[in-house]
Amino acid sequence: MMVDALPAVAVRPYRRSDRARVRAIVCATAFRNRGHHVMLGDADLFADYWSSYYTDHEPESCMVAEREGVVVGYLFGCVDSLRYQRTMARAIVPSVLRRLIVRSAGEALHGRLRECRLLRWLLLRAWREAPSIDLHRYQAHYHLNLLRAATGERLYTRMAIDFMRRAEAQGAVGAHGQVLDRLENGVWQRLVRDFTLLHPDVLVVESVRESTMELALGADVTHEADSHGPPVRWANRAFGAAIPDFISVLQWMRKWRRL
Repeated sequence: MMVDALPAVAVRPYRRSDRARVRAIVCATAFRNRGHHVMLGDADLFADYWSSYYTDHEPESCMVAEREGVVVGYLFGCVDSLRYQRTMARAIVPSVLRRLIVRSAGEALHGRLRECRLLRWLLLRAWREAPSIDLHRYQAHYHLNLLRAATGERLYTRMAIDFMRRAEAQGAVGAHGQVLDRLENGVWQRLVRDFTLLHPDVLVVESVRESTMELALGADVTHEADSHGPPVRWANRAFGAAIPDFISVLQWMRKWRRL
């Protein structure tokens, strides 16, 4: 019996009407599809921190993947990461922190301490664990998440390459990406290593800082270790490259890793 193929996924510019849907995907895909609740119970607060810069301050750099009229993924783009940092520091982080402090106080009264531990980690540790990347040289960045309904069509590289070309057209000369990866032998570490071994003429810079987030939260937020083995150590890993080189990495991933 013949089975009809699913309609192809279309990629289009982000629209204001997509805001609620992409925020829901932000929350659903957090921590490798485990969901926002492993870090923070308040979905709106979580989505505000991770998405409001892109949807509210630079929507022209965003796009969505859509199947049969339903958004199944997004790319949040930023052409100037220094602008992103300024906007986060002035317009987004203070509001999020104020609301998190109020929420943490309420949770503490009920004996639920995860938000309290999160607040402590954000104030004392998070900024120390951010990789160091030259944002004057590698200005652009993006965040991209796809639901399972959008996998298998090489959408990751399709959308990322599209954004890179747009960012270059707007004057960006370099870009960077940051991931949470295993400290040793991480997936993204191996991908970039395999590419650079085959293409030694392409310069990809890397910065790594060990992450203590899951330890600070007191839960196995990113646990993937064998139950009989030692706990997995995690890292915030960032890669930077000139945009033509970044596109070369993505094209290689598209061909050989089918991403």
